[in-house]
Amino acid sequence: SRPPFAGQAYALGRYPFHIHTVGQPYETHGSDQSESNIEGCAIHKTFNRAITAHACHNLNIKRNVAYNSMGHQYFVEDGIETGNTYTENVGLIAHRAFSLLNTDQTPAVFWITNPNNNFIRNRAVGGHSFGFWFDAPAHPTGPSADASVYCRNQPLGVFDGNVAHSNGDSGFWLSEVDPTNTATPVDWRYGSADVHRISGVMSNCVAWGNHASGAATVG
Repeated sequence: SRPPFAGQAYALGRYPFHIHTVGQPYETHGSDQSESNIEGCAIHKTFNRAITAHACHNLNIKRNVAYNSMGHQYFVEDGIETGNTYTENVGLIAHRAFSLLNTDQTPAVFWITNPNNNFIRNRAVGGHSFGFWFDAPAHPTGPSADASVYCRNQPLGVFDGNVAHSNGDSGFWLSEVDPTNTATPVDWRYGSADVHRISGVMSNCVAWGNHASGAATVG
């Protein structure tokens, strides 16, 4: 598939590829997409993102190329999404958009609202701001809103062999990511031996030629 000029500008939800809560119900929210694939597509000159995973789990997104698009390109939407695997995808040139989310004014090639997804041997090149941006909200947003789910405290999935270069800000930008063993916050007021931080591993990654930094954290 090679959809050019896809996506409707100025409208949320009008994306070239939008996997939106379809299929078998998942154990918590959304749908189980373990038998679904988006593979081998060239998505170019789009007016609204490239591939969106919305309230879905275990989707396989493999060997796609996104080029010259508006806003975040590979977009994990609400923060409820887990277990999705992005393998050997390429994203090039993500432009700023002023008609979508506020974060689309500083877009990433891969915008990740839940760390519990897998990113293996992907390439993020020439984004206006970031290559890979982990930007987890406290709780899922939009139709998936649920105050009992803590996006920032989810474990980090497999993150291996990814490359980010020539982005306008940082290659890898981690914002508000704090994984714990229970996927709930550490309560510093009372303390609990039952809840503690756990490590997340980003392995074999390369960043070069980014304007601000190769990798940075905040929050």
